[in-house]
Amino acid sequence: MSNLSKRALRVVATLTAITTILSLSGFAVLAPVANAAMPSDYGLTEGNTISAAGSSDPDIYIVNEQGYKRLFLNPVIFSFYGHLGGFANVKNVSAVARDAFPTSGLFRLDGDQKVYGLQSTGEDTAVLHWVNTTGAQAVADDPNFFKKVFVINQNEFNWYQKGSDYTSVNQIPVYTRGGSVQPGTNLSVGLASDNPAAGTLVKGQAAADLAHFTFTGSGTVTSLKLNRIGVSADTDLTNVYLYDGAKRLTDAASVASGVISFNDSVGIFTVSGSKTISVRADLDATSTGNTVGVQLVQFNGMNASVSGNLFTPANATLGTVSLATSNGVSTKLEPCLRHKCLAEYRYR
Repeated sequence: MSNLSKRALRVVATLTAITTILSLSGFAVLAPVANAAMPSDYGLTEGNTISAAGSSDPDIYIVNEQGYKRLFLNPVIFSFYGHLGGFANVKNVSAVARDAFPTSGLFRLDGDQKVYGLQSTGEDTAVLHWVNTTGAQAVADDPNFFKKVFVINQNEFNWYQKGSDYTSVNQIPVYTRGGSVQPGTNLSVGLASDNPAAGTLVKGQAAADLAHFTFTGSGTVTSLKLNRIGVSADTDLTNVYLYDGAKRLTDAASVASGVISFNDSVGIFTVSGSKTISVRADLDATSTGNTVGVQLVQFNGMNASVSGNLFTPANATLGTVSLATSNGVSTKLEPCLRHKCLAEYRYR
């Protein structure tokens, strides 16, 4: 493991008033672009690790001198940088201070000029995608592009799975805890406040409620892609649907190689302000020992990374209820599925 110094954690280019030339898959000429906050504004220096303990986002980040921070996705990755002093050296900051530094998902391996975009695929998992575009185009798409690039060591680079190339800066998800905001669009998506909690579902259940995603902004969603997550097989979800409240928006979609796709050139749904969409699925009646869930990974051709919770399909817990009637005759109800009884009861 290379001993990554604070300097190695700096952005690829230190932008000064002098023009800097950097390589991505070509060369780019950059002019300095001012950022809203600098570490010194909050009593910090480049290379400080920070966390807003007690907030809704207690994750650990490291800041660079350009005013950006990167996330340590999990403790394993954090352990690759022992010279930072571990958890004892993490500075506790306010949520305001933490949020003053935009989170970057741009990395390059120490000694390599290729820049990669990070796609979060779960609470503590991610995939790296080479940003296969020219430096000039990268800067045209995002003037601050090179200020956001963090150098990582070989151990961290090897830890990530590698995905297909991004051919535009606009494809790179902007990481926010619990959601992804897409550059170059009026729409953003995150996990809804009423997203179903993890729990147990009934094998063979129809239209099981798996996840709720809230879209904000203004626009029409014409395509949406989900990944099946958990320890499961494609056949565990026999049909998948999108709902707007009680209204079903789509025909049943199947799962193929872990992917669920919805497409409608006219529009699956339109957002004006905000809209919460739920994902429901018919569950296979025979699967055992599995966990199932869904992750939103793309909409309108742009990458996202928003994961719902995981659920365990299990056999139904059955029971009967006896009612005493005024004439002393006991009447039984048909069995209920767990605590939720059937909408219509048949007496016997």
